[in-house]
Amino acid sequence: MPQPPSAYDFFADSCLDAAGLNLQAAIGSDRLTPSLRADIEAAGQPLCANGSLILFGNGGPTFWRAFKHHCPAGEHPVDAFSRQVVSEFMARRFPELGFCFLYPGASVVPLQSLGQLAGWHHESPMKVGINDTWGLWYAYRALILVDAVLPSSLPVPSTSPCAVCHDKPCVAACPPRALEQHALRLERCIDFRLQEASACSHQCLARWACPVAPEQRYDAEQVQYHYGHSLPHLRLWRSRSSGGQK
Repeated sequence: MPQPPSAYDFFADSCLDAAGLNLQAAIGSDRLTPSLRADIEAAGQPLCANGSLILFGNGGPTFWRAFKHHCPAGEHPVDAFSRQVVSEFMARRFPELGFCFLYPGASVVPLQSLGQLAGWHHESPMKVGINDTWGLWYAYRALILVDAVLPSSLPVPSTSPCAVCHDKPCVAACPPRALEQHALRLERCIDFRLQEASACSHQCLARWACPVAPEQRYDAEQVQYHYGHSLPHLRLWRSRSSGGQK
């Protein structure tokens, strides 16, 4: 296997990198804790000793730019693009192996816990994962189960930038003060986002205020897309929680 150019880019595959899936981790099933194994199996796929998980993520704005170039049709085009890139990678690199997608999929899988195992994920005041290379500007895009034992990637030796950030500009930048007292007050965040003409409807001011890896920030179009996509789900959740719908 070629020497990866970074600890995150385990497979050093130029096509994955060009598509923005520049974070990969191979995790043998023997590395999973019992609770993590149970959470994954709850997604409907039993794990065995001769299987491996591969976690794919994007760091920085390259993924969105590649997605915009291809822009597959359908209700969930970002997920469709991620599946396409991963499927092409597997056909190219491991054509003899069978695999299935655990994410994107219908079931919830513990992506953040797997990210912690891979050394990608540290908790931030916003409860969005942060690390010292990509800051807040990375995301989990795919998780597959492979029916073979692959060489495991080593956990990235990263540390949490939040541990040494004393000013906490993200906390001060949050208009509804949802991050104060070392806790995320999700109701405050959602209430403010759902206000008419809210400054946080299509962005997170706290996230933009983070000083870590500003050069890796997503394009404004990507930020607006993802936050805009979440708004209808928040409105539906708020309506149901307030008794507006049954």
